[in-house]
This record gives sequence, structure tokens and C-alpha cells, in this order.
Amino acid sequence: MFKFLMRNRNTKTNTIDDFLEKTYREIPGYSVRSVDELRFQVVEFEKLIKNYIRSKSGALPDKNLHQLIEDELKNYPLYTEIEGFWDNFIEEALRLKYIRNDILHSDTDNLPSVSELYDQFKKVNEVLIPFRLYDGNISRFSSFPWSDSLLEIKIDNNLYKLGLADINNLLLELDPSSRGRVHFIKGKIVASKVLDHSYEKVTYYIEEYPPFELSHDDSMALEDLLNNLLLKKQFNI
Repeated sequence: MFKFLMRNRNTKTNTIDDFLEKTYREIPGYSVRSVDELRFQVVEFEKLIKNYIRSKSGALPDKNLHQLIEDELKNYPLYTEIEGFWDNFIEEALRLKYIRNDILHSDTDNLPSVSELYDQFKKVNEVLIPFRLYDGNISRFSSFPWSDSLLEIKIDNNLYKLGLADINNLLLELDPSSRGRVHFIKGKIVASKVLDHSYEKVTYYIEEYPPFELSHDDSMALEDLLNNLLLKKQFNI
């Protein structure tokens, strides 16, 4: 989460990093993957493939997912310096495409464990994540100067006053890899729920404040904004 803050550390950033690291603890079962987490990776699988092809070709051909993987992906290889990498990737993507259908239709009798499938889909997704189309609506957010350690930020015209621990808790919920998987011991409690059937939007709840709904891209935009504001705070920019 805070990798960018770990570079070129100095005494000032160490102090804030140490504080942030003590604002939560892992909840029991943190490393146990759930069906909901697997389904999220399965839904991302199709979106990432389509976004990658669209970003490379400029348009998405009118083909089903199998045809997109078999006919289109081969035209835009990655890591060409690694012999056989892209052929193996396409082969694995085609295999997971059939498993994807079984999961979405709850035909799971002969499938591997949830944790094993989660790792398989996540591994393929991570190859394409850097090429995801980023279309967050940053205009939904506006921030104001820090007041000591308190940040005032507007989300859809609602004002939120957040301390460092509150921001850290919100960042953990904005990140799909940690969303819902930690117990906050400092700051305001933050929770999130996916309430739409297509897994396109997440509703976020911050203690004492009105909830707000963000698409995954909007969540990324808010995450980037908060990280940027934290960085400026730490270096007094």
C-alpha cells in the first residue's frame, strides 16, 4: 500500500510510517480466500482481457471471450524476450475461460479449491493489470489544505474530515487486495460492500459519515489522490 513511501526514507517519514503501520491488525482468516474474492478475480479476468485488446487495437472486436483470447490476444504479445511466454499465457487463459464459465454458473463439483483457483486467476490477471484502462472520475473528489494532521476532502459534495489513521483505513478498503480483510484498531471504522450484481461498483462506509458508491476506476482515482496527499503531507509539499 505504501511502497512509494518506503523509498528514500528519512526520520520524518519513518515516524508517520510507523504510526500508520499500527492502525490495524489482520483479522482471523486473512489469508483464507473466499468465494466472493474468487468471483471478483473471475469477473476481472474478462474485463482485463477486453481492456488489453481495446488498448492495443483501438477497438474491441465483436467476438465472444473465447474468440478474443484465441484470435486477438496472439496479435499483441508481452515479454517477447521470454521464449514461449505468450503462447503459454494464451493457453492458460483459454483453460481458465472454461473454468470461469463453470464458476459463474455455479457448476463447481469437479473444480479445484477456492484458494487454488483464486491464485490461478490472480496470476493471469496480474499480467494484464498494468494495461487496464483507467477511467476514474477525479472530478468527484476535491481536497482542501491539511489542518495539522486532519485532511478535509469532499466526495460528491459531502465533506469528510479524516486523520492519518482514517485515511489509512480508507486506503485499505479501496485496495481490492486488502478490502474487508483487516480489523482497524485506530481511526474511524471503514467498510465496503459490493451491492450491484455486475460487481462494477463498491459502496464505502466511513464511520459517522454518509456512504458513497464508486466504480472500480473511481476507487483507483481516489486511492491515487489520497496517496498523493499523504506524500505531500510527509514532505511538506
